[in-house]
Amino acid sequence: MAFRRPPDRPAALATEECSFDEVRPLLEEIYRRELPRAPETADRFVEQHAVWDRILGTRRFAARIDGTLAGQCELYVNGADSQVEYVDTLEEYRKRGIARAVVLAAAEAARRDGADRVFIITDENDGPKHLYERFGFDPIGHEWEFTRYPDR
Repeated sequence: MAFRRPPDRPAALATEECSFDEVRPLLEEIYRRELPRAPETADRFVEQHAVWDRILGTRRFAARIDGTLAGQCELYVNGADSQVEYVDTLEEYRKRGIARAVVLAAAEAARRDGADRVFIITDENDGPKHLYERFGFDPIGHEWEFTRYPDR
């Protein structure tokens, strides 16, 4: 989906651009909640974000609720192309406009810095697709993946 038009309404929350070290505790909490029986796997996912940060120079946009870092997204920049990725909010802070705030902050920062194309990847039948449409993103293509399992 490409960021092509103004959102249906502006974000109501302030955001901040953060370093990986600032959002690391939030990422750790998100992954530990998603993978409660596999803390070592959660740690590996967080470390993968650290690798992307070192290699890609990931930018991160976050929002706070009552002083607590409650949600964030990542922005990858490659010349004229920018991708918004890994949008997540702690469950107890959802439905408060955090995703809208961080995604719009990232997309607007990419545009200000000269990106011609700002995109986000989502599943066709996934709820966030409709959310991102309200933010000003439009479908621009489809991707198919096929998995062939070996014969047993």
